[in-house]
Amino acid sequence: MGVSMLLAPVALMEALYVLRYERVTDEHVFAILRETNFREALAWLGPLGCMLLATGLTLLVAATVILSRQTLALPAFPPRWRYILMMTGFATASILYAPEFLLNASPVSNEPVQVARAQPADHLGNRLTGDFEHSNIETIFPWGVPIRLVRYVDLDAGMKDGMKALASFRFNAHQVAERSTDDEIIVLVIGETGRSDRWQINGYHRPTNPRLSKQEGVISFTDAISGWAWTRMSVPVIISRKPSRTFASFFPERSVISAFREAGFWTAWYSMHGPLGFHESAVALHAGEAEDVRFINPAGYRSPGAYDGALLAPLEEALSRPERKKFIVLHTMGSHFNYADRNPAEFDLFGPSLRGDRNPDLHDRSQRERLNNSYDNSVLYTDHVLAEIIQRLQGSGKIASLLYVADHGENLFDGDCDKSGHGHNTDRDHRIAALWWNSPGFGSRNPEKVDLLASRICPPAAAFPRTA
Repeated sequence: MGVSMLLAPVALMEALYVLRYERVTDEHVFAILRETNFREALAWLGPLGCMLLATGLTLLVAATVILSRQTLALPAFPPRWRYILMMTGFATASILYAPEFLLNASPVSNEPVQVARAQPADHLGNRLTGDFEHSNIETIFPWGVPIRLVRYVDLDAGMKDGMKALASFRFNAHQVAERSTDDEIIVLVIGETGRSDRWQINGYHRPTNPRLSKQEGVISFTDAISGWAWTRMSVPVIISRKPSRTFASFFPERSVISAFREAGFWTAWYSMHGPLGFHESAVALHAGEAEDVRFINPAGYRSPGAYDGALLAPLEEALSRPERKKFIVLHTMGSHFNYADRNPAEFDLFGPSLRGDRNPDLHDRSQRERLNNSYDNSVLYTDHVLAEIIQRLQGSGKIASLLYVADHGENLFDGDCDKSGHGHNTDRDHRIAALWWNSPGFGSRNPEKVDLLASRICPPAAAFPRTA
């Protein structure tokens, strides 16, 4: 009875998460729970979650009292029954899950598994990414919980080792004296799965950028290229001096965040991705260089969760801070599959879409039209989020600039190509959406920089084919 009551709080929270996000917890969730403050936890739990939490804590207290009083008094459990129960458990697990083990099955993922092999010296990189195969036993309660906790502890230890290794690194960055007193806001938006040819401002035939196409100060780069076709390798290249040809997960330098901190900027990283996991940890290591770090989407990319618009509230908080200079990174979920999970219903303009389909098949060519429509809807919502960010920067009245760059592209059964998703190393994997916006104050203060940026514009792609 006592053991059951000890498991009850864990079971209740697991049930709440599964009901809300349609998947079991993982190391990403454990890390968010560790980093979330009480107010944020209550907001995430909601009324039902708070009730379950209170019930679980009550059971935990009761179990502690019972076990502390009865541990010495309880008679030993008959050995024969111990063996019977143990063998029954193993037999049940074998019957249910042996086929998956024999077939080397892994939990369902929304993106193709392509592992960039670490260099021999990349031991820290292996710890950061948890570069090992997962089994479906992890999805079973309660046996899977310890496995997930062990992976969380290992990845967390890898993060701490990485932070120690970078602790002494310095760029010795500073601002020139005449600019050091300016009030200035710089925002870097890291997009997800963004193809440049699906943006209206780049010549796409659909109205996927109704707001950005009318926004003054926007410069779109139609010939931007990412060095990698998956997030955990591309984002470190974007934010640090890590060469794109380097396969190692860990790069022994800090990122642009630390450079801005050294130059006197207050820094923040607000992410819709996770703090730990195969795709997240190498990125989150750099996120930890910021002074204010928040991972605000408990679901990650694997199931429906919060929309990118959730980044606007912490952005507003950051803009209201007293610091005169700010560097803020917003890591969006963008257009990551399932595309229909990335935008609210009011942005479901192009149909038929994948909305309402809880198990869409990314690799089913018969779903090509719905995949493309849903992808374009996600771009439409990205347009809205970026326009809202710009609106808030304009409202600050400060010298402000924004750079948006996607981490990689996406294949969508283009033409006669039978590829979908990313990680195939096709042209569509690497051509990405990227744009710049600056306030009038930035333009008058830095005319030569604006002219240089404008000189990098390529002709809009009249050449972009109609693939939808």
